[in-house]
Amino acid sequence: MMIKNTGSLLLLALAGLAQGQATVEQAQDVFAQEFVQVPGQREFTGRMIARPLQASALEAQGLSTAAIGDRLATARLEMTHFQVESYVAQTDEYVFDVPTGSTETSVAASLMATGAFQYVEPDWLLFPIQCSNDQFLTQSWQHTAMRSCDAWDIETGSPTVSIGICDTGIRTSHSDLQLHRLEGYNAVDREWESQGGDISDVHPHGTQCTGCTAANGNNSIGVTGIGWNLSHRMMRVSNLSSGSAAMSTLQHAARTSIEAGDNIASVSYSGADSSSNLTTATYVKSLGGLLFWAAGNDNRNLTFGNRDSDDLLVVGATSENESRASFSAYGQFVDFMAPGDAVATTSTSSNSSYVYATGTSFACPIAAGLAGLIWSRDPSLTPDQVETIMKQGATDLGSSGVDNTYGYGRIDSLGSLNLVNGGGSTPPVADFSGAPTSGIVPLTVAFSDDSQNSPSTWSWSFGDGGSSGAQNPSYTYTTAGTYNVSLTVTNSDGTDTLTRSNFVVVNPDAPEPPVADFVGTPTSGTAPLVVSFVDQSTNNPTSWSWNFGDGNTSSAQNPGHTYTGEGSYTVSLTVTNADGSDTQTLTNYITVSTPSGGDIFSENFESGSLATNGWGTNGSASASTQAEFSGAYGARLRSTSLMEVGVSTAGRTGVTLSYARRTRRVDSGEQLTVQWFDGSTWRTVETHSGGWGTPTFSLPAGADNNPNFRIRFSLNANRNNEHAYIDDIVISAD
Repeated sequence: MMIKNTGSLLLLALAGLAQGQATVEQAQDVFAQEFVQVPGQREFTGRMIARPLQASALEAQGLSTAAIGDRLATARLEMTHFQVESYVAQTDEYVFDVPTGSTETSVAASLMATGAFQYVEPDWLLFPIQCSNDQFLTQSWQHTAMRSCDAWDIETGSPTVSIGICDTGIRTSHSDLQLHRLEGYNAVDREWESQGGDISDVHPHGTQCTGCTAANGNNSIGVTGIGWNLSHRMMRVSNLSSGSAAMSTLQHAARTSIEAGDNIASVSYSGADSSSNLTTATYVKSLGGLLFWAAGNDNRNLTFGNRDSDDLLVVGATSENESRASFSAYGQFVDFMAPGDAVATTSTSSNSSYVYATGTSFACPIAAGLAGLIWSRDPSLTPDQVETIMKQGATDLGSSGVDNTYGYGRIDSLGSLNLVNGGGSTPPVADFSGAPTSGIVPLTVAFSDDSQNSPSTWSWSFGDGGSSGAQNPSYTYTTAGTYNVSLTVTNSDGTDTLTRSNFVVVNPDAPEPPVADFVGTPTSGTAPLVVSFVDQSTNNPTSWSWNFGDGNTSSAQNPGHTYTGEGSYTVSLTVTNADGSDTQTLTNYITVSTPSGGDIFSENFESGSLATNGWGTNGSASASTQAEFSGAYGARLRSTSLMEVGVSTAGRTGVTLSYARRTRRVDSGEQLTVQWFDGSTWRTVETHSGGWGTPTFSLPAGADNNPNFRIRFSLNANRNNEHAYIDDIVISAD
C-alpha cells in the first residue's frame, strides 16, 4: 500500500502486536542515538522508518484509555508533517521521506521527543555481505563440521517446507537448483514471477546463498545444500548491479515470503541491528515462521538487543578451524554461528559452475537450511521450539556455555535432529546475575536473566517481600539487611527455580555532610561582567546558598550573575544536605574594572546553547547548526517563540546593535520582530521577513546608561517548520 501525505490526518488502523513493544521510557531514551553512515554497509536513502508506541505498551504504563488514544493520535498527527511513502499495516510502521534541510538524527530526535514512538530509524541502504568468490575446488568442509551426512540419514528436507531467500536474484537455469524451486517475487517492483516480476541474478550473491541452503543433493553433480530436498523461493530485493537494497524492501520481502506460505525467510545483508528488523521478525513469528539475518562482516561487537529476548535469529560465521571467522560480527545480539569461510556453493558463471564463498552471508542460509530440516522432521514444531532445538543442538565453542563470541555455538545438523522428539523437550534452566550486589541504602540492583532454553515467563523474589515478572528487572532495596534472591522460569516444557542465598547485602547509610567547592568563569573583566558559577561540592548537597559580595544572592546550584560596578568581590557558597552543611569563601575572587569604549556584548552561539550567555526563552528557541550565518551555530526560533537577554549599559552611551538574521517558510503577515527594553517599555528596532541581512542600528538615548537594558527577538509564525535564524549579535557603546 502506497500512501502520499495530502495534509489531512491519516486515519490508519494500528496493528498492535503482542510482542516486541517498548515501554514509554525505553522509547524516549532511544532518540539520543546519532545515525552515522558506513559506506558499503549501511548508507542513507533519504527515508526513515517509524513505529508508534503500541497500545499494549502504553496500557502497561498505567495510562487511561483516553490518554492512550491521545498518544496514538499524536503519532498519527506527527506523520502528517512528512511525505509518507508507505504504511506497513502488518507491523504498524511508516516509511517516510526526510524533509529538505533536516537530518536523519534530527528527525528521529524530534519524533521520539513527542513520547509517541517506539523507534524512528533510517530506512538504510544495505548491502549483500560477502568477502570473496574463489574458484570452486571440490570439498565442502561445512558438511563435515555439521555432520551433515549422518544428519541426512535422519532427514534430507521435505519439499513441503520452504525457505524464502531475500537476495539479489537467482540463476534459474543452474543445474543444481532445479528441484523444488517455487515461484519467485521481485520485492522492488512488487511483482510475482508469474506477473512479470524479474528474479534473475543482478548479482551473484543470491545464487550463492540459495546453493548454501538448497542445492540439489544426491544427483552426482556439484555441491549439496544443507537441506537439499527443501523448497526454495527467490525474493529479489534489488534491481541494481551492486545488489544494494533498502531496509524496508528487505523487510517487505521477508514478510511477503512468510505470507506466501514459506516457513523461513533468510536475509544475507548488512544492518541486522535495527529496531524495525525486530518488529518484522516478531510479525514473521506471529505467522508461524522464522527470520534469519546475517550478523555482518565488520568484526563488530553487536551490543544491540539480546539473543534470547527478541525474535530475530542473527548468524555469525566460523572458519574450518572451528574458530570465529576474523571478519564475523559477534556479541550479545548473535544467536549462533555457522560455517561461513570458504564454503562451497553454486555460482552464476554458468549452469554448472561453483565457488568457494566467504562471509556471514553464507552462514545465514546454512542456518536457515538447518531450521528447514528440523521442521521437515517434525512439522508440528512451533517457531520457538525450532529455535530452541537449533541452540541446544549446537556445538559449544569458546567459553563453556552461551557466550558473546559464539552465542550458543556453531550449529550442528546431527546434534539438532537428534533432539527432534515430539517437539523437542527442553525445559528451562534458571540462572541470573545482578549488579551491584552490595552497597549502602538505598541500593538499586539491576538483575539480568541468564537462563537457558528460552523461558517465556519469569518470577523474581527479592527477599524483602518485593517481586517482579519482568525478564530483567531493576529493584531498589530501602532497608539495610542481607537478602536471598530467587528466580523461577517457565516455558512450554517445564519450570526451574534458582535461589542465591545472601546474594544482596545492603549496609546502613553513613553520615556524609557536604564539602563546599565552586569555580566561577571569568573572574575578572570590565563591567558589566557576567560570571557563570559552577558548584563542585561533594557528598550530594541538596540546597545551595550563594553570596556574590555585591548584595545579591542566589539559591540555584549553578547560577549566573552580572556585576555592574567596579570593584573586588568576595564570593561564598554554603551547601547543605541531611547530614550537615559547609561553606567556602573566596576573598576578592571577582575583579571588575571600568569599561572603555567598544563591544559590551557579543553572541555567536558557538557554545551550542542559549543558556551560556543567559538567554531566556519562550516556545521553541534553541541553538542550531541549521541557523548559522557564520561558524557552526546560530539561534533558531520556530513557530511562535522568543529569546531575550539582559545587558547592562550602565556608564555607557551611544549604544549600537548589529546582528545577522533571516526567516524561512513564514507566511504573509508572519515576521521576526527585534526589540529593546528601556526599563519600562519594549521598543521595536525592526520587523523582518526574508533572506539573510546584517543590519546595524544606533539606538535612542533611552538605551544609554541603562542597567535594565534588554534585547528581544520574537517570531509570530504558526507552524514548527516556519523558522527565524539569528547570529553574530554585537552590542557596542562608547
